[in-house]
Amino acid sequence: GGVYKAVDLQTQQQVVIKEARPFVQFYSRNNQEIFADQVLHCEYKILERLAGSRFFPQPVAWFTEWEHSYLVESLVSGEPLRTFRARSEMTLVPFAGTRAAAERYHSHFLWLARECIAAVQAAHRRGVVLADISPNNIMVDVARRQISFIDFEGAYIFNKQQVQDAAVLTTPGFSDSQSFMKKGACYA
Repeated sequence: GGVYKAVDLQTQQQVVIKEARPFVQFYSRNNQEIFADQVLHCEYKILERLAGSRFFPQPVAWFTEWEHSYLVESLVSGEPLRTFRARSEMTLVPFAGTRAAAERYHSHFLWLARECIAAVQAAHRRGVVLADISPNNIMVDVARRQISFIDFEGAYIFNKQQVQDAAVLTTPGFSDSQSFMKKGACYA
């Protein structure tokens, strides 16, 4: 399905609309087929569980129109960590420049790390395993020095049954999906 930026006509707030088309198939950890509309509905349930936390988008609505399903969530401000880390103050080798550059890097890295840890802990307190943490799924709001996680298609509520039924959606290079499938290991 698609992902759309829109305006909620009741509140005039900007929102994100995620679409799931019928008969698009994924696989769960127990190798059962699962369809995109089920995955998107699980994402909505995850957002309901995470509601009220500043680290996650807020759920707005779930609806079906014709055969397509839609999740509406609040728009999260900021830029993806993927692009933020390309800034000069976030170079991978901060000491290649001046002492001031290294201190700027340290300052940014410290608050980003603290925010990410706090967000994962907030999810875990609500029984949610995020499962797909990558620079594409972390939004950075530099002005407020806050982060938000987005994209919860691979997330699940931790209990043994739902872990087995959860869709396997991870970002290559940011999880060990083979171990995840074989051992039942849990990731953030």
